[in-house]
Amino acid sequence: MPDYLVIEWDPLCLRGLDVQATGGTIQVRHAFEMPQPSGHSQPALKEWFAHYLAEKHITTKQVIVTLPRESVVVRRLELPDAPDEELPQMVRFQAAAKSSLSLDELALDFIPLPRREDSPTREVLLAMVPQTMVTAIRDFIDEGQRELLSIRLSPIGAAELVAHLEDSKPLDPKSATLIVVRHGERVEISVVWMRQLIFSHAARLAGDTTEQQNAVILTEVSRGLMSFQNLNLGFKLTEGFLLGPDGDLPGLAEALKKRLPITVRTVNPFSLVKVSSDSLKLVSHQSAYAGHIGSVWSQTQPLIEALDFLAPRKPVIKPDTTKERRKKWAIVGGVAAVCVIAVYGFLLWQLDSGITLRGDELVKLDDALRKGKPMQDAAKTIDDWVQEDANVLDEIVRFEQQLPSTERIYLNKLSINAPTSRQPAEIRAEGHAREEKDIRQLREKLIVPETGYKIAADEIKSDNKEFYPKKLSEQIKVGKVAAVRGRPVEVKKAEPAAKASVSAKAEANPTNASPSVPAKK
Repeated sequence: MPDYLVIEWDPLCLRGLDVQATGGTIQVRHAFEMPQPSGHSQPALKEWFAHYLAEKHITTKQVIVTLPRESVVVRRLELPDAPDEELPQMVRFQAAAKSSLSLDELALDFIPLPRREDSPTREVLLAMVPQTMVTAIRDFIDEGQRELLSIRLSPIGAAELVAHLEDSKPLDPKSATLIVVRHGERVEISVVWMRQLIFSHAARLAGDTTEQQNAVILTEVSRGLMSFQNLNLGFKLTEGFLLGPDGDLPGLAEALKKRLPITVRTVNPFSLVKVSSDSLKLVSHQSAYAGHIGSVWSQTQPLIEALDFLAPRKPVIKPDTTKERRKKWAIVGGVAAVCVIAVYGFLLWQLDSGITLRGDELVKLDDALRKGKPMQDAAKTIDDWVQEDANVLDEIVRFEQQLPSTERIYLNKLSINAPTSRQPAEIRAEGHAREEKDIRQLREKLIVPETGYKIAADEIKSDNKEFYPKKLSEQIKVGKVAAVRGRPVEVKKAEPAAKASVSAKAEANPTNASPSVPAKK
């Protein structure tokens, strides 16, 4: 159950309530009204007030301060249509333009007024006080001993009280409500529309009689309503509230009904709360406490927009999202990097798997090649043998055609070995020659490129033959030129009968038996 000390900061008289708020119920434990002694400094007033609270045994720590209307500059502003978050800055610009003080020297707050369908602008109610006043209040309350919760406006407290009176009543956008509150020798006149304070005015009372004071109030009401009606807001006054007992504003309700075609209700603000029997003995005008009670409801259960010079509306500071954006981009980049790395890793895994698979296939192929190499070598040997094979009979005939007549050389042995995989065909010729030059001429004739023959030229030896003293012994390898199968071999016709026939003698070949052909004689 919070306790509140509510004080009206009036330069002539301090009015206060010590209350306890429980839910929607307010209980007044103390009400005081203290004319401020003149000629005292701020420290002296502060000490005087602390002494008074101690004397009344008021120990409440939480303090709400209300300011009377005449202490505050209130203006209605029309601004370009803008969202609510941009209004504080625009209001500050307008306040700087309309005030003789700088913004640093002002404490200001504003209320956004309800939007009107036919208005292309935004309307606000601006309230300003010197910053020195807020400083003085802070010092007077002695924030080291008590907690200053808020600094509010008295007419808004009165509007809050009326809003709680009409809480169950439906809102009518075509009608407005007049509120009149007397604060001793001054009166506050306000207009509420859609449970929102849209106009407020204050005036000092003059005259000694009730009729004179009521005449002043009626004049101020008419003056305020005239300026209010000039705004052409599209609604009119339909009812009024006089906040206070009949004794505070005698005859005013009837005078207002005659002057204005509205219904008027007189409501004592203390009738809405619980009050101890002795609490109101020191109170001369109960109507002056309407703002106090409404300010407590503004603190606990607000129904209307309120002003607070201690915590005014400020421009909405858009959060710096740079770090958040960087963080998000870093996360996105990290996720993208992870995805790229994952895809890259997957591709590498696929390539590694392919390499491994190909390696296994190569191993299998190498094994197959190793197993098939003997067969391949054998097939190559056979192929080479087939390609290099020579017709031995043709070769003997071709060789015989290269020999001179038997007058110069005769053979007693001629044999040929068929080609193998390791060596080509080989012709062996043995015989005798008349002179060494005959053997040399034969060699020169045989080694020309067209024959394909290769001769191992051994030393020519002598023999004991009478007419053929030189011994002929030749080993002739038959090259590819002559050994290609199918190559035509020119075979000369047989020699005339005058020449001796070649004696035939076969010589065994250790590798491949080949027939021996008789040599010419």
